[in-house]
Amino acid sequence: MYIVVDVETGGLNPEEHALLTVAAVPIWKTDTNELHIGHPWYAELQPAGAVTVSALQINNINLDVHMRTARRLDEAHADFCNWLTNLRTSSIMHDKAEKFTLVGWNVRFDASFLQPWFQACNDDLEHWFSYRMLDIQAIVSFLIEKGDIPTSARGGLRGIAAHLNIPYTNPHHALADAFAVVSVLTHLWRNVTYAVR
Repeated sequence: MYIVVDVETGGLNPEEHALLTVAAVPIWKTDTNELHIGHPWYAELQPAGAVTVSALQINNINLDVHMRTARRLDEAHADFCNWLTNLRTSSIMHDKAEKFTLVGWNVRFDASFLQPWFQACNDDLEHWFSYRMLDIQAIVSFLIEKGDIPTSARGGLRGIAAHLNIPYTNPHHALADAFAVVSVLTHLWRNVTYAVR
């Protein structure tokens, strides 16, 4: 099973800056070879690190408003792990020991902030997720270079979403970004075919 993730943060350095929001959307292949989209998970977190003014501006986050609903790191972690456990034990997971695959737009950035969060809660990302990750940004960049996607689609997630006519009205909101990535992945799943001979 794939878990599409997106985070919004207080800066670019996971050793210094805070993790502010996390969104996760599960997707899996059905018996008819389609991708099924499950119910998402989302949380706003109490910052445990630095938060820069520029990051708040980019992510359109008002920290005072954010703090009204922000959850403690340990509380949100427990809820997220419960959500993952429910997915793992559901009938859609044929192999209950299988680890989830993280998917995202520049997914290693997301993982670099998720790992310290998990470690702060005496957990490890690798307990839940495979070391293999699926980076949709890298795939799209490769397909643009190959000529399968026009260069007009450059411009990050917003550029490929516009090219594919994917509604994307709230950039840099973790849940909106995650669903945009899901839509791009679904399009690639249905339309990109390549046979190695």
